[in-house]
Amino acid sequence: MGTVLAFYFSRENYVAATENNAALLNLTLEQRLRRIRADGAMLPMGQVDALQTDKAEADLKLKDDILESGPIKQGRNRLLILTTQGVVRYIMHRSMVDKFITEKVTSGTVDIGSLTLQDLVDADDYKSWIISFVCVRPDETLGAVKEKMDRNPKCQDVIVTGDGSADKPAIGWITNVIVLEKSRA
Repeated sequence: MGTVLAFYFSRENYVAATENNAALLNLTLEQRLRRIRADGAMLPMGQVDALQTDKAEADLKLKDDILESGPIKQGRNRLLILTTQGVVRYIMHRSMVDKFITEKVTSGTVDIGSLTLQDLVDADDYKSWIISFVCVRPDETLGAVKEKMDRNPKCQDVIVTGDGSADKPAIGWITNVIVLEKSRA
């Protein structure tokens, strides 16, 4: 009798566990992302290489201050430019900076050393990319993050601030790559 009961209950547990795993595997992408909070997926700012400066855009040289700065020079593809208070001003993608510099230098009218962040900001095609980030609160889900990113096809980055406002110090960073990785988990 004990063997029959043990078999019955172990079979019940096995069936329940199998059904639970099947349910988790069958979650849609949105359902999976809605289960993960932004503060659980973000890179904390203490782990992010960023350029903190209050220099004006015209005083930041693309070659010396951006390309030769630590993160980009070390092979990173993105650089956050923050105020000294920690508010994100721009997110620079290496490919975008390289493309802009190449266009300007190959035109023959500009020296690479003279190009500034202001030159890049003044170029509408490029400015729209480096300011294409959104901000969220730490308690928002990755589902909400993805929805906000999807509203702007140029947006590949999300900044987490205490209240979701862009004028507040960043506490974390979520990239499109992080959202993709978490959607597969």
